[in-house]
Amino acid sequence: MGILRELSAEDFDRDPHAAKYRGEIDAHPEAFNRLFALLNDYDNKHHLTGAEIYGFPALSGVVRFIETDPAIVRVLEAGQDGCRFRQAVKVAIRLKMEKIGWTKRERKALSMGLATSLRPSAISRSHRLIRKSIKSEHWQLLKL
Repeated sequence: MGILRELSAEDFDRDPHAAKYRGEIDAHPEAFNRLFALLNDYDNKHHLTGAEIYGFPALSGVVRFIETDPAIVRVLEAGQDGCRFRQAVKVAIRLKMEKIGWTKRERKALSMGLATSLRPSAISRSHRLIRKSIKSEHWQLLKL
């Protein structure tokens, strides 16, 4: 079995960009604990990487799990707090992908489900994270 690469609030503190979102962790500890649990789940690691392997952003591999968690949904639907939380989720996904050996590509691409329409009103209500962000990061596996 490989090295356990779990994501935590301490990872946010160590990363200069992520540290800007530390206030979100403190304001919504239950939602972030759930987010960290989801991203650290062994099966969801495969959802993140599987999405990339098939040409979709990593976010699209776990968005349905994130958006159906009651603690996270409460924050996503909380107006301005939800906007900042969405940004922090994307940073968490970046940190997780880096922890499991992937590096960010230079380009962004359409998120899953957006290829047919770019109008936010046409995007499914269930994709709260994606609806607010038309483009998402793509990743490539580092060659060790």
